[in-house]
Amino acid sequence: MNTVLVTGATGFIGSHLVAQLLESGVRVRVLTRPAARAKNALSDHANLERFPAPLTVEGMTRAAKGCAVVYHLAGITRASSEAEFMWVNAEGTRAAAVGAQRNAARLVYVSSLAAAGTGTPDAPRRVTDAPAPITAYGRSKLEGEIRVRETDNLEFAILRPPGVYGERDTDFLFAFQAAKYGLFPVLGNPDRSYTLVYAHDLVRSIIACGEQPAAIGNTYFAGNPQPVAWKTILGTIAEVSGKPYKPLALPDFALEVAAGASELGRIFGQPGLINRSRQADLQAPGWVCDVSDAERDLGEICDTPLKAGFAKTFDWYKRHRWL
Repeated sequence: MNTVLVTGATGFIGSHLVAQLLESGVRVRVLTRPAARAKNALSDHANLERFPAPLTVEGMTRAAKGCAVVYHLAGITRASSEAEFMWVNAEGTRAAAVGAQRNAARLVYVSSLAAAGTGTPDAPRRVTDAPAPITAYGRSKLEGEIRVRETDNLEFAILRPPGVYGERDTDFLFAFQAAKYGLFPVLGNPDRSYTLVYAHDLVRSIIACGEQPAAIGNTYFAGNPQPVAWKTILGTIAEVSGKPYKPLALPDFALEVAAGASELGRIFGQPGLINRSRQADLQAPGWVCDVSDAERDLGEICDTPLKAGFAKTFDWYKRHRWL
């Protein structure tokens, strides 16, 4: 039985990845902070091993011993500075890469569409396009990719997810919470389009990156091949929530005010939902990518329909009293 190492295992995507690996009969070792006490979404399992170690070269070298694959998902999506993003997302990825290389393990680095840049339905972002991140988060994830490629004698694959939703997700939760009260806020252009991916679909692509020979040395986008507009996202949330769809168009300056308030709140330890990075995301022309390379090489199509995925997500939120 192969053993694999997962970093970021208690996060949204990481917890789904661990569950799927265990279900398929793989022995899973998860990196935990030495002082960590909470189990979060991870349940006890005979084939699950918790390995306390820091996300450093030395810690990763010890943690990856005997592992066939290292799935590196640990990182941060919010930070107080670009330097903090770089320290965790770039230096942490370098540690994962070196640890995998020293143990002759394949590294699967879960990066982000943010590392590549924006795209629209007419001009989707392609893997062959020069990266053009527009946020500090995106630049840090791109720097992580560079650190992976700079690691000599490393077998690796890089996966760039777009917007991810599903059970335990907190990013789309705000839209479902607003829908509960019949509110459907439209910030920016309602026709701005996104490539989205249901978490369970994404996890299959992540695992394929660790197993398929064709993935070695390559970078992929993984998502549903059909982009969706923001107004379609809100309308679908209304449908699965059983609420009439009444969009609330907010003026552009509302983004500026919300982002400014968030930055002020961060100083006092109470950051808001719309920060400067999120403002840049919402004002971008779109976040659409071409997923055909992943479909060809990985043999996985992220084809869960938006309504079906949102319905499962909504049901989970209700059952776990998040709504």
